[in-house]
Amino acid sequence: MDNFVVWKTIEIGGMTKDELLAAMREATIDTGGWARDIMSDPEFSTSSSKQSIKLARCKIKALGFTEKPTTTELRNRIQEVGDLGLPEVGPHLRLQFSDQPKNDYFWVAIDRLPNSFFCVERGDVGGRWLHGHHNRPDDLWSLDDEIVFVIQ
Repeated sequence: MDNFVVWKTIEIGGMTKDELLAAMREATIDTGGWARDIMSDPEFSTSSSKQSIKLARCKIKALGFTEKPTTTELRNRIQEVGDLGLPEVGPHLRLQFSDQPKNDYFWVAIDRLPNSFFCVERGDVGGRWLHGHHNRPDDLWSLDDEIVFVIQ
């Protein structure tokens, strides 16, 4: 098994969907329509108890791909080296990553929602965003895109 370093440790749980959305509004985080759509999906749930999780961040090619992987291939590989994040990882990471550099973005795969991803982004003028994206299983991913996933 590949060893990926801990990029960030964050705390998840302890907030409902509505409380997460309210916290992002209060922190002036722009949540795109697809992000709100993902968070309104019945499969999107939050844990009532808080827990710390460790996250890795890498370019997709660092997962061993030499050609653009499909969404299915990417998700399968993440599960070989770590875990897909619980649905609430993306919003909690967005809230806790207040010092994200400008022009930085990355994708967060979501467990239970196989074709959905969050994008955690900070624009060139400093705005912080949480976007959502729905992918088809056969959509191709750039090898230079960055992905975040849970590690032990």
